[in-house]
Amino acid sequence: MIVSLIWAMSLNGVIGRNNRLPWRLPDEYGYFRKKVRGRPVIMGRKTLDAMARPLKHSLNIVLTRSEKEVPGCVCVPTFSDALRIAEDEGKFVPNDEVFVIGGAQIYELAMCQSVRLYRTVVDAEIEGDTFFPEYDTSQWKRVWSKSHEADERHSYAFTMEVFERRNESS
Repeated sequence: MIVSLIWAMSLNGVIGRNNRLPWRLPDEYGYFRKKVRGRPVIMGRKTLDAMARPLKHSLNIVLTRSEKEVPGCVCVPTFSDALRIAEDEGKFVPNDEVFVIGGAQIYELAMCQSVRLYRTVVDAEIEGDTFFPEYDTSQWKRVWSKSHEADERHSYAFTMEVFERRNESS
């Protein structure tokens, strides 16, 4: 099982404002949906609240301290429980991915176990109250990148990137 993080952030590291994304980028959202479709996704309760409903066609695993049941989701108290559920109920094929989709605390928990990062950088400094946690970029090698200009549907230019963890010997 490959643990992957997927997120979008501004140049100054913002990933949210008032529990919402502070931008609307339809093509980036389509890319996100395509990547996570049919795979387990792990998120925090605030991320689920921001989405308003679980993702269709994915096993939605929510890290939460409360015992509350959420329709369409499996709620667990720890990240290791989330990984176990993803593996047990995710109907994995070998080397399939589980995606961590937010928020900041969940990204921080998952970073040390992740193998791949799907990062979108929005080409703007944007005000926000939630930031992607700091991480050692030297541990990662960019393996793919695609830029998208601002247009009538996208207020900001952005770049989608994929990174893979460097081997210890690299």
